[in-house]
Amino acid sequence: MCPWLIPYIHLRNVVGKVPHYKEVFIDEGQIDVKRILTILTDCKFDGVIIPTIRRRSAAPHPGMPGWPLPWVTSTL
Repeated sequence: MCPWLIPYIHLRNVVGKVPHYKEVFIDEGQIDVKRILTILTDCKFDGVIIPTIRRRSAAPHPGMPGWPLPWVTSTL
């Protein structure tokens, strides 16, 4: 059992290391996001997962998450 004291998680993926890294789409980077989501599910995480991405897109409003949210939801 995992005791959860974390109310929310910003989930993003990157390529490279600090200070030379680049944010990429959630399923393209070095981090195994599916494994992280599996661990959170197994531990019954009941907080909020916020998939963040800073890539430019054709979204009508700045900061709209685009497709990462449905990707995370379908992966869960």
